[in-house]
Amino acid sequence: MPDALAFGRFNLSGSPGNGYQCTELSYLHSASFGIFMLQRTMTESFSFDARGFAIGFAGHVFGDFIGFFSKLLNNHRRGLLCAQHVGECKADILYLPLWSLMADMDAYFAMTNNIVASTLPDVSGIGQESYDFIASSSKLYNAQIDSSFKPVQASAVEQCVNFWRGNQQWVYQRAKLFTENALMREALLNEIQFFSTFNATTELSSFAAQQVNCAATLINSALQLAATKTSPLVVQQKALQQAVQLYSQGDCSP
Repeated sequence: MPDALAFGRFNLSGSPGNGYQCTELSYLHSASFGIFMLQRTMTESFSFDARGFAIGFAGHVFGDFIGFFSKLLNNHRRGLLCAQHVGECKADILYLPLWSLMADMDAYFAMTNNIVASTLPDVSGIGQESYDFIASSSKLYNAQIDSSFKPVQASAVEQCVNFWRGNQQWVYQRAKLFTENALMREALLNEIQFFSTFNATTELSSFAAQQVNCAATLINSALQLAATKTSPLVVQQKALQQAVQLYSQGDCSP
């Protein structure tokens, strides 16, 4: 869901002039907003699994803190997604090759964890309750946390999801293609090596495992802090600080 909101602006056929509302919603791809939604579920009841939805939303963005970490600290590598042909995870990042690399890593994790991509839930399972939850949360976040955070309409969220659905199906089919036999799995690893300059598959395996463990550590710490009703902005700030510490210690990358 966070990426559906962030990348809706890449719909070249959509514009405010023809009723498209998903051109300027990247600010919703926010860890603090995800934490705010999670904290709502601690005091309110909802007709769907709002808590699980909020954890998934916030966890995705906190995971990006690790995968897109752009600094070189103590000679350790940047995040796994800050690769050659993509850029250093700064404003000039190259999105077309980045999407290929991200899709490759989705296929890689499906392969190494024996996951059948087609069995995973997709955005088509996200319903009106989720759209309404994001919309109502954005209004409350604007009123209680950050007045510069623009409230969003549920219909705009739905448009983002509808746009993103085709991309997600492409990722699923790509993961299925690249993991169905030994030749395709070798092709997948070769393509990842093209982006990452790893010398061997064992290097990729080690780095990927470090990234996953590091992200899990960061997410768990953030969720524990959120449970104490700490301000979402503080939770986000602490997570960014922890990411720097984890990378400095060599916990996230070689």
